[in-house]
Amino acid sequence: MNGVRQVRARIRNRLVFFAETVRATSQVGAFAPTSALAAAAVARSLAAYTPPRAVLEIGAGTGALTRALVARLGAGDRLDLCEINPRFAQVLQDEFAKLAEPTVRVFADDVDGLPSDTRYDVIVSSLPWLNLDPPKVRRILERYDASLRPGGTLCYVDYWGNGVRVLIGSGRERRRLRGVRDALRAFQRRYTYARRVVLWNLPPMSVHNLRKPTA
Repeated sequence: MNGVRQVRARIRNRLVFFAETVRATSQVGAFAPTSALAAAAVARSLAAYTPPRAVLEIGAGTGALTRALVARLGAGDRLDLCEINPRFAQVLQDEFAKLAEPTVRVFADDVDGLPSDTRYDVIVSSLPWLNLDPPKVRRILERYDASLRPGGTLCYVDYWGNGVRVLIGSGRERRRLRGVRDALRAFQRRYTYARRVVLWNLPPMSVHNLRKPTA
């Protein structure tokens, strides 16, 4: 019976995902759920830290990355999930909030609504940067920096080839996209930066890992 319930939950989650992809395009930057390979590539950053670990996932959606994180976390670890879309947040609450381990909290809010006194070893972000304005991108990145412990990792994902939008945009839209790109690049230079492309995702995904200096 547990297997049947899990299958039903996955089907429901996918239906919610596709419905919100159509309805809330500014909040949902993806048009297909993240693949298991891409999720595993993101979750590898946890291996650098010993329990108890504190992890924050921003823009958790219906939990594609969350499941990979939960599989690598255990007793004593804490996972905070932030999802502004209320239907997605309810899916996360139903699936993860009652886990015995790790401890999971779901925040149905914007990143600005998170507690400001919590520090994390790893922050995972799936925010659709190119849907945002440059000042908001810079503000969110500074919030990530303040929330990361020294030596912590920010891992964010986007679609490989997103930069084409910067090249083909025109006028005000091109200036906005270039501003977002420049804000991300400036932030990357402050950290130890590495990038990996996961081809087995629809479309291929870039996984960006930024390690915060220890001093």
